[in-house]
Amino acid sequence: MADIRIVEVTTKKDRERFADLAFRIYKGDPGWCPMLREDVAAYLRPETNGFLENGPFVVLLAERDGVALARVMAGIDGKSNRIRGVRNAWFSLFECREGEEEAGRLLMERTAAFAREHGAERLAGPLSPTNGDEFKGFLKEGRDVPAPYLCSWNPAWYTDFFLGLGFTDVHRLFGYRIDKENLPLERYERVVAYAKKRYGYHVDRIDLRNLDRELDDIGEILRQSILESWEDMTPPTIEELRKQADSLKKVADPALIFIARADDDDRPIGFDLILPDYADVLRRLDGRMGPIGALKFLWYKRRIRGVRAFAQFVVPEFKHKGVMSAIMLEVFRLGLEKGYAWADASTVGVENGPSLANIESIGARRYKEYWVMGRDLR
Repeated sequence: MADIRIVEVTTKKDRERFADLAFRIYKGDPGWCPMLREDVAAYLRPETNGFLENGPFVVLLAERDGVALARVMAGIDGKSNRIRGVRNAWFSLFECREGEEEAGRLLMERTAAFAREHGAERLAGPLSPTNGDEFKGFLKEGRDVPAPYLCSWNPAWYTDFFLGLGFTDVHRLFGYRIDKENLPLERYERVVAYAKKRYGYHVDRIDLRNLDRELDDIGEILRQSILESWEDMTPPTIEELRKQADSLKKVADPALIFIARADDDDRPIGFDLILPDYADVLRRLDGRMGPIGALKFLWYKRRIRGVRAFAQFVVPEFKHKGVMSAIMLEVFRLGLEKGYAWADASTVGVENGPSLANIESIGARRYKEYWVMGRDLR
């Protein structure tokens, strides 16, 4: 049997092989939500993924006789490390063929060596490849329901495999689901009306005609709130926000995105990022958006009945003043008008008590659990 080789992904052909590996692993698996292959390839290049400009990164394949067996991307978020005073490395998009655990082990040993070479003392993942909320954690519980849009789906053996590699620091994240039948809208409306009047704020739908201003305001909200709320994210630059906005234009529903503002001076105090759940659409495309794929996309897009809540942020001054409830009330109202029947809220960390309480207060049920796993490199 030929030796396993670990190779760096540097060419377009290698990026295609990197994307294709997941399609081979999950072929016939109805729970997996495939990405478009071109979107996976875009994650791997700083030209299309501004997060990679924050520090050195590497994209790796394990192969035998030219056949890809396992994959991973990893890097150092220098900006986050400087702000938080840590020396961490991250990894993302790990996949490995069953029965090829040795390839996965060699791949992660190379990843750990890369992290040490760049001064990291800890390696953790899987984390978002964009400093966002997609593909965070290995799915540990909840395989009875297919993966929502941009949520992790993996073979059950991945977590035990990483425990065997010494990844003993486990950060638990939860996924929630709320169905329209369980929405306490009348109670929500009373609470929100009181909070808006008492604390002086209002909620507006995002104005795409003034997108530059809206992005500036979103950036300001993130700068004030993200370090307090999310331990694995840092405030993006305006350039990163613009790149992310460009990639979201083809999938976002502007009717579901709102910005809350203070009444006295209209300053931004909170926003949400909620997208239609494209999982069932993507399952019909085989990762390619050719002419036939585009027609399928348009046809099945009309049948989407769920949404995915990616992120909600509120500046510290307006924490615990009902701002997120006010935003979500608008989302619920318009979502129901547009025919959406359910929402996924993923992923919420176990330590984020206020968010967990707020989600459960609206009738959401916990239905998935994800693990971000860490390893000391010293």
